[in-house]
Amino acid sequence: MLKHRLITGLILLLLTISAVIFLPIPYFIGLVSLVMLLAAWEWARLIAYQRWYTRLGYVALVAVMMILEWYAPIVPVLLATLVWWFIAYYWVLKYPGAKQVWSNGVWVRGIMGILVLVPAWLSLNVLRYAEHGRALIFFLFVLVWASDIGAYFVGKTWGKRQFMSLVSPKKTVEGFVGGFLCALLVAWIASTMGVFSLSNGFMIIVLGAVVSLFAILGDLLESMVKRSAGVKDTGHYLPGHGGLLDRIDSLLAAAPIFLLGLILLNSL
Repeated sequence: MLKHRLITGLILLLLTISAVIFLPIPYFIGLVSLVMLLAAWEWARLIAYQRWYTRLGYVALVAVMMILEWYAPIVPVLLATLVWWFIAYYWVLKYPGAKQVWSNGVWVRGIMGILVLVPAWLSLNVLRYAEHGRALIFFLFVLVWASDIGAYFVGKTWGKRQFMSLVSPKKTVEGFVGGFLCALLVAWIASTMGVFSLSNGFMIIVLGAVVSLFAILGDLLESMVKRSAGVKDTGHYLPGHGGLLDRIDSLLAAAPIFLLGLILLNSL
């Protein structure tokens, strides 16, 4: 299992790096759109859309929301997204007590998917248009990867105390701390390189810490929705990783917060 996970992860890493470096902006937007629409297909399964045409209808709805959000003012969208993720944090923290608020209605879970996917799509594309777009996207990706990888290996090696066990029994306090510290290390390294529009090294570290926490929240939210749906993985076509949502869940929460932080710091 670990071998498959590493091989798949390496392939995805190479493809992601190649896309960021070599794809012109229109093609990058097209690729990100395809990824998010495939993720919407998987989310439709989580909200009990089993027939292909109902899932396709949900994907079409997400596509329409992408178009509408592209023309919306960016800061209000990101602030609304921040509010959404605080609501999501409350639901994760109170699971399963707060489950009845969102799990009984298909439409509520459908809106959850839109709030998760569409702002992330918008954020990645806006970042790509920025002056240092490639560097900023790499920084975001490496932050998320460091958090995920650190949490996985530290949790596997030293994890003893459960963390959010009702949401995801395999997560541990040690894994959480390990992932957070790995992300902080990446942010500290970035702060010494001087290649980002953020001139204040301390603020780079603070931004990295905040983004790391939201990345963990994105992972927990997807775990909560999967547990409610009785699903282990959102798909089976990425050996060792499951589905596409299983691979990008952390990024979906991290990307809008990263972009919002850059805007608030006048660093985009």
